[in-house]
Amino acid sequence: ISVSRSGRFSGSGLSPDGTRINLAGQLNRAPAPMQVSAPDYGVNLVGETQWDGGCHVNYVTYNLDGSINLAGQFHANHAAGQPCP
Repeated sequence: ISVSRSGRFSGSGLSPDGTRINLAGQLNRAPAPMQVSAPDYGVNLVGETQWDGGCHVNYVTYNLDGSINLAGQFHANHAAGQPCP
């Protein structure tokens, strides 16, 4: 992903199962909006991200009924389980 000085981010890549995904949103220390799409499947999810001020970004996406679809954490510049650089 690319992140601007204001904290806006966008990017694309592959999920663990090989699905193409696009991400866009705002990084902030308070919950901020995010959108995830999987164009091959016509899926668009809205959610929130929250930066911990260090090297992690927590995220959650929601289904149309408001239930949680996905939740997890992005690790910046390190693998899961490894210390922050």
